[in-house]
Amino acid sequence: MALKRDIFIGWILVVVGAFFAGCAHTRSGSPAAAFVREGLTFFNTGRFDEAAILFRKANAADPYYAPAYTFLGRIYQVRGDTYRAEMFYRKALALDDTATEIYGWIGDIYWEDGDTARAVEFYERCPSDDPHYAVLHYRLGMRAFQSGRSRTAREEFEKALVFPDYWGGHYGIGLLKAIDGRFEEAIEHLEAAECDSTEPELIYWLAKSYYQLGREPEAYLYYRRYSSLETADDELKREAEKTADELEDKITRGEGVTLDTSYVIPFIVEKNTDLSVGIYDIDGRLVKTLFRGCITRGDYTLTWDGTDADGNVVDHGIYLGFVDDDRGIALRPMLWNK
Repeated sequence: MALKRDIFIGWILVVVGAFFAGCAHTRSGSPAAAFVREGLTFFNTGRFDEAAILFRKANAADPYYAPAYTFLGRIYQVRGDTYRAEMFYRKALALDDTATEIYGWIGDIYWEDGDTARAVEFYERCPSDDPHYAVLHYRLGMRAFQSGRSRTAREEFEKALVFPDYWGGHYGIGLLKAIDGRFEEAIEHLEAAECDSTEPELIYWLAKSYYQLGREPEAYLYYRRYSSLETADDELKREAEKTADELEDKITRGEGVTLDTSYVIPFIVEKNTDLSVGIYDIDGRLVKTLFRGCITRGDYTLTWDGTDADGNVVDHGIYLGFVDDDRGIALRPMLWNK
């Protein structure tokens, strides 16, 4: 099947290259550009049928306008029709060989097909400032890690860090540092990856790193988050639940702990700093933020009125007031019974 695809696509390249040589249009002044811009507004919101109609109108308005072929390829790829996706990508490249991001998308097709060699061949045509370059080396790093080749994994993850906005390099390095017991450094990388990561184990490794450093409030919240994930690994989930239960007992019923019923959160700011103050439920879900921003030095108190972010009164139970600043998170257990 792969040979037939290569032969057919090769024929397309010959025809397109001969017919369109010297005629490619990529400028914004092309009559097709407006159709592509409008199509992207639909594509970016998942309305692929409407987007496809506009990209085809772009083809009709200017058959030499490469971006129209590129985005038709994106639609086919999203829909799982990788054969047609690659065909349109190659048409686009025949018209505009400077569109190097297309190599990455073709690499994705071969990677998903399990053809690592062909995937790497296309990925490596991406410049180092293309996100696909970072994706490739993160994926290669994870394969090396899973096969026990930690040194190779580290080398690949470090290559992924060339594109710092991509989370994979940070996650990979953080994972290795956590396994090596370098938990402070692990947290630095894992938190850099947290916002954009699609890897559920990142939450587990943050919890474990905080736990090993004795930072129990953060460990508790991350263990609870991980144990609530549907995609969590079963064995790690059991460990997370067990540790979170132990920490919950310590935080809410430990020696000297009294459940607050004044709903007042006092805190001291020793220097001007950014912080947030609010309420979590017992499972670590954010209920309400009482304050977030920069605050000057001084003694403060904030009072919770028992409502959530929408102003609804919460159910009776145990809640956790928190203060989160550059020193970490402090938790204050409360019993809401009004």
